Amino acid sequence: FVGSLKAMKNPDKILEAFREIGPCYLEEHQIRLIFAGKGEMEAELKRKIGNYQLDKYIRMAGLVSRENIPDYYKAADCYIISSDYEGTSLSLLEAMFNKSTIIASDAPGINRMLAHEQNALLYETANTGHLAETIKRAFSDHFLAESLSENAFNNFKHNYPYEAMMEKYQSVFSSAVN
Repeated sequence: FVGSLKAMKNPDKILEAFREIGPCYLEEHQIRLIFAGKGEMEAELKRKIGNYQLDKYIRMAGLVSRENIPDYYKAADCYIISSDYEGTSLSLLEAMFNKSTIIASDAPGINRMLAHEQNALLYETANTGHLAETIKRAFSDHFLAESLSENAFNNFKHNYPYEAMMEKYQSVFSSAVN
């Protein structure tokens, strides 16, 4: 998870899904969760991690510098975005670029960028049971996970090419100055 630890991003739903998955499955499949970010829910998440005895499986990385974020994507098997809604999410674009298997809420904005079983696994937003099953599916079907990550990368290259994005940013900055 990369982003602000606030209610609309639903980091608590990811934590609850991990609780539902349970330590036995997490251990067997060597699944770990890293929250990279800070925010108003940080203390609550830390408390729940301790209460649920998930310290071994979940780490709070805090605020991570922009230059170190790519290392987190490279080390991860999956990227989870659990927001209620998004615009064009920078962390989602980064996950696509880094060929992460994406697990995402089927929320406005996100479902505009991703398609279920084409370039991501979408789950019913805020449904922790469905999220837990989706995480298990991503870790149990390696062929599907690899296919989704490759499709997400190709989708990124096709829809968000670097040169076109830079032109858009320059256009926005130029109009802001004028």
